[in-house]
Amino acid sequence: MLYFNLYPDYEILSKYVRFNQTFEQLVNEADQGYPIVVDYFDTDDKIDRVQKTFRKLLVDNKLEAHYDNLLLLSLILINQHQSFITAANDYYQIQIAKKEIRKFLSTCNKNGIALSVKKPNGKSDKINNKPVIEWIGKLIQEAIDNNNMPRSISGHLGFSAIPNYIFNINAPTLDSFIKQNDTRFISEFCITVCTYLNSETTLQSSINGDFDHAQLTFVYHLMVMLNLLKDKVFQLGSTVEHYDYQPHKYIRSTLNQYKKKLKLDGKKLKNPN
Repeated sequence: MLYFNLYPDYEILSKYVRFNQTFEQLVNEADQGYPIVVDYFDTDDKIDRVQKTFRKLLVDNKLEAHYDNLLLLSLILINQHQSFITAANDYYQIQIAKKEIRKFLSTCNKNGIALSVKKPNGKSDKINNKPVIEWIGKLIQEAIDNNNMPRSISGHLGFSAIPNYIFNINAPTLDSFIKQNDTRFISEFCITVCTYLNSETTLQSSINGDFDHAQLTFVYHLMVMLNLLKDKVFQLGSTVEHYDYQPHKYIRSTLNQYKKKLKLDGKKLKNPN
């Protein structure tokens, strides 16, 4: 399996992300590096491209000393987002399964339909006894109510592993939910990286209590380089050219949308300074 292997400062980076290992374990194994697999980058060429373009981006911003810290921080955030998408998919699959099962049980209870299993030879075994059918239905209903469904139904992560915030989704489809949460991911990625920049580097905000243009521009190009955002291209007549889109304005607009939603939800955004 292909992976990145980085040598970060764990004491610094542990302020921004949570590791599975204890701090002592990380320090004891520091000379071996920190291997991390990211599904997005599954070939040697992709990993090599990321490393080269990432290093150039840091050099251009005089941040080359932070190569291992910032790259590992970014990759961990990507994996967290991928886990979020997996959890969302699992949640939707569970809801579909629950709906189908409840509909089937309701039909059985109302119409007294027998339960049948079709065998490979084409014949069927049936249960016609109503108390037995009701008993089986009760067992299934209790499993649903207690979230005790088989992993084949509850998805890759299992019901109990799905983050609590997933349960609040009200989007009509999985795709629309993930799209709605693009704003959340972009914003939280930006907040984490910019907080690191403010505290650990010379690329600090000149705006009290907010991130400045240089930081947001850096985050924009970082996300484009990692294939987390598509670089903005506009169609003008028969030609395609890059428009002066001001990257920092795009990121700031996304952040403002996120802040607005947090305000509506009664939550607070941490001060970046």
